[in-house]
Amino acid sequence: MRAPHRSTRALFALSTGLWFSACGGDDGGGGESVTPGDEDAKVRPIEDAGPEPDAVVGGAGGEGGEGGGGAGGETGGSGGAGGEPVVRPVQSCEQACRVFEDCGQIEVWNGMIANCLEACAPVEDDPRTVNFFNCLALASCENVGTCMPPEPPPPNCADVCEAIDACDAEFTLPAGLPNVGECSNACTDATLGPLVTRCGAPILAGTCDPGDFDRCLLSGRYSECFDTCSRLNACGDAGAADVVACTLACDETTRGDALVAHRQAQRNACVARANADCDAIAACGAPAVREIVGEASLEDLCAANADCPLFAAETCVDDARAVLEGLADNSIDCLVDHLTGSCDDGELFRCFRPAGGANADCDDHCLVGTLCNVLPAGQTEGVCVEECNAVVAGQGTPDQQVALEAALLCDEGLTCADVQACRGAGGPADQCDETCARETECGSPEDAGACRARCLDRFASDRSRAERACVAAASTCEQVGLCLPPPPPPCERLCALLDPCDLGGSDCATACDNADLADPSTFLPRVACDASTDRCSARAICEGGDLSGGVACLAWCRTSLECAGGDAAGMLDCVEACGAGLGGAAGLTFDGARACLEAAGADAACAELQACVNDVEPDAFCQGYCEGLDHCLLTEGTVEACVADCQERTLEADYLAEAACTLNAIRRGAGCAAVAECNGVVVEPASPACAAICAAEHACNDAQDVFLCERACVVDPAGDDLRAVCAGLAACERLPECLDAADTAPQGCLDGCGAIAGCDGFTPDAPFPDEAACVADCGGHAVLENPEYPANLAMCLQGAAANACDLPGFASCYLTANVDPICVETYNAMASCGLEGFLGDQAAYYETCMANLEADEAATLASAECIIDTAAMAMGDFLTCGLGILACPPPPSGGFNFPM
Repeated sequence: MRAPHRSTRALFALSTGLWFSACGGDDGGGGESVTPGDEDAKVRPIEDAGPEPDAVVGGAGGEGGEGGGGAGGETGGSGGAGGEPVVRPVQSCEQACRVFEDCGQIEVWNGMIANCLEACAPVEDDPRTVNFFNCLALASCENVGTCMPPEPPPPNCADVCEAIDACDAEFTLPAGLPNVGECSNACTDATLGPLVTRCGAPILAGTCDPGDFDRCLLSGRYSECFDTCSRLNACGDAGAADVVACTLACDETTRGDALVAHRQAQRNACVARANADCDAIAACGAPAVREIVGEASLEDLCAANADCPLFAAETCVDDARAVLEGLADNSIDCLVDHLTGSCDDGELFRCFRPAGGANADCDDHCLVGTLCNVLPAGQTEGVCVEECNAVVAGQGTPDQQVALEAALLCDEGLTCADVQACRGAGGPADQCDETCARETECGSPEDAGACRARCLDRFASDRSRAERACVAAASTCEQVGLCLPPPPPPCERLCALLDPCDLGGSDCATACDNADLADPSTFLPRVACDASTDRCSARAICEGGDLSGGVACLAWCRTSLECAGGDAAGMLDCVEACGAGLGGAAGLTFDGARACLEAAGADAACAELQACVNDVEPDAFCQGYCEGLDHCLLTEGTVEACVADCQERTLEADYLAEAACTLNAIRRGAGCAAVAECNGVVVEPASPACAAICAAEHACNDAQDVFLCERACVVDPAGDDLRAVCAGLAACERLPECLDAADTAPQGCLDGCGAIAGCDGFTPDAPFPDEAACVADCGGHAVLENPEYPANLAMCLQGAAANACDLPGFASCYLTANVDPICVETYNAMASCGLEGFLGDQAAYYETCMANLEADEAATLASAECIIDTAAMAMGDFLTCGLGILACPPPPSGGFNFPM
């Protein structure tokens, strides 16, 4: 065991001087030396700097400096004058180690000179070793233990390369690494060089194992890829038989195309999670396969396909699977039914209804879009994920659904170039051209131009998508003929009923077409239900699936057409007319039969339906008619008197028309105003305040009759006007607070508005036309705002009065005192850029901003903060500010990205 190393820096410095002293000065004399700058001074030899005279193994000669045997020395002694001690000759490891032995200090090396030689030999040629030799040349025997050879330098990359060359085994690495070529080139790499040195330690120790070296190098350089390839190799994956080649190929993948690199990183992570589960490892990176739901199997389908070839026989299983993965559940059963026995047992296209909703990992889909730079201009990855999730959840339009499904197919591309090419091709025009060319080729009666126009117009509908998929799958023209769907129902007539209630949406026609394709029996009952009411809440019930409101009209029209031998094609016109209200005797008969028809149901036998109609008494309508008039406060006497009068007038055409109109208005929920109009009753209009209050109530609950509300409204300017202002501001849940508000505005409002009057502030340009309007506005706000509202108004007025009736200042103060500060900051920010001209009236701006905060606080704040920051950075520059604000996210109200 080596003795512990001890510092000998001071000794080395001293021994070097003594070495030159012992060898004589410039004159070649022995034993003395003249110190530079002081020739008279003599250097006294250090008494213990060397061995005793009889232990000197060699020295300088006598006069003349020649070496030779000295008196008393075994192999030569000191020839110096006066017997002064001289240094030992130590110029090799052999000589150095003999000094320890000769001095009796071999125990420093655990009693073995071989240990000394083993420590010295590796550094014998090292320039640092001369210090070891010099130390031993000068040290006394007692002190030779302080002399130690230097530590060998650590191995370096070049040493490893040299050792690799000296090995009998054949090493692939590091020369086989990318851009290396020669082992020495690896040493110049700041990362690879130290790694080669570390991994090469066993080689330097004489262990020439290329496998261990490769594993160490690859795990250090390409840890994830090496781990993946090692696990694949352990599971017998043929692609990972050569772990080195597999690892290098994996690394090259991760540094290439962004999409390919992402997928490789996903696979590496998946393999790591799978640990040693070979089945799970094999599934990593495999494309997801959507389960085909249905009782039949692909083998069943291809057996039926043999009799009625829809798919190419040799590729039936693969072709069918590819088609079915995009279709609704049980499509396989539909296809088997159509292809079994004969090919013309129904409309084949109905089997190709697309799956209802995109099945997507939106995070991954939008990451692909980001990696491949194919997201729409200005869309961030986060926004993409939000929109994608909305479509997956069924909240998107059919156009968005189609676009997402097409994009998801493009995501399956192997590289970003594939994804980009896919997104740029195969759009609606390309798909329609391809489908229509095939249909024309197979003898479709529709010319290619008309086919293309129809296809583009209905592209997003399930009917059109089913047609395109069916035509693409069909292998014969006979099958193409079965792929041509009938036209959709006249969805525009249904949408005309839904749009006024905001129930149809921008894609109403497409959604209607899709619903008809899924169940053709629902279109007519939906129209009958929606046409039978004026109330949007009732139509919402119809659209929610409860179609009972249209049963009576459906049954009436079956009785009038089908059961009477008429043309069933006129059913749509009939149910619309019935729903809108049949006039005269027909309307009264329908009203009398309505309960019976509803109880029988639209599908009842004709005899039962005709009995409902035939059993109606001529004056059966009178009771309902008179009760309707009484409910609307339009009878002059009792209901009984009205019924008696009605029974006497059943032959008067005008009277019958009024009665039919009244009963239709009641059935449709049109309200008492419509009933009054039917009967020619004119009533005094309600006050503006009452009209506003009743309109607000009706907007929150369309069962509230505006006519009756207005008749019951108390005209009290101090109360109703205040409540009207409040009702116009309130959300529905807070409307009761307005209706229950006190008749008198808070004292702060009265004081403030009185101060305006004292300043002659009610002018055409003032915020209010008169003091009453001021009080009502202030009081209406005070109900809904915080308690400080009137105080704020008074504060503004006090400031105006103190400044010689500064009414413009008051107006500005009044506007801002009760507005959220963010709205004020946003307006001021845009004003600082000179954009006031785009904002319109300041009061209206604040009102809209506050409404936006109520509708969507987060979106409004995001828009406002962006505007404020942009204006601050623009420092008043109109163009920079305007362009920057245009890029800000819009508030709920949209527009010029301003909350207005």
